[in-house]
Amino acid sequence: MKDKNFDDVRMMREIRDKMSEIYTKDPEAEKRDLEV
Repeated sequence: MKDKNFDDVRMMREIRDKMSEIYTKDPEAEKRDLEV
């Protein structure tokens, strides 16, 4: 159970890192995503 929770946290962190990478390159993308 503990391992699964850790995987979820790691996955969310990877996604967040990916998103912030995209937003750093393309600040407009963040505005578009927030409007949806």
